Amino acid sequence: MVYMVRMCNEFIFKKGNYPVTELRCHIIMVCEEFKNRFPYDIDKYAIVYFVFDRILRDDLLEMLHCLKNNRGLSYDGIGYYLPSIFESKDEEGYFDDGVMLYLDENEEQKIDFTMFMECIRVACEVYVKEYPLKADEIEELLRYFENDPTSPLITNKNEN
Repeated sequence: MVYMVRMCNEFIFKKGNYPVTELRCHIIMVCEEFKNRFPYDIDKYAIVYFVFDRILRDDLLEMLHCLKNNRGLSYDGIGYYLPSIFESKDEEGYFDDGVMLYLDENEEQKIDFTMFMECIRVACEVYVKEYPLKADEIEELLRYFENDPTSPLITNKNEN
């Protein structure tokens, strides 16, 4: 698992075209804070951790807006998708609960909506700590997930 962690870190930095700037330093601090506060065993949930790490490096707000519109997100083969991508139960890989997170085509991990939302909350907390001007927008999106009965994150969360 340690090898996988090193490999994923190298993949993330090689794929990105990140100049060393003040903004880049802030992003690194946000990712380190998320790593320190990640609520699960990183060895067991490495894929989950790396997907959120990548989202924090690229655009947490884009991820939240995609999620609000019931869409998945991918950055260079790292991302997640929701059950809404399936048109029928007969499709290969079909699932109707949870979220599938992946690194490229070979590594996938499905988690339940409760765990996904917990990771989103931690990611938002560390992001807002570093970017307080985005707090209102993030809080509004989080309220949407908590209050909208049509949100897949709420509907399925209540069924568990």
